[in-house]
Amino acid sequence: MDSSTVPTMTAAATTLRVMSIMMITIRLIAATPAISRS
Repeated sequence: MDSSTVPTMTAAATTLRVMSIMMITIRLIAATPAISRS
């Protein structure tokens, strides 16, 4: 494996993880008012 491709893959994986966590967080925040209202 190239030593230059490893940091790129790691950065991509980290970005994907952060994006998915943000999506879940936004979804939870958006769902909270609907849950507490019922």
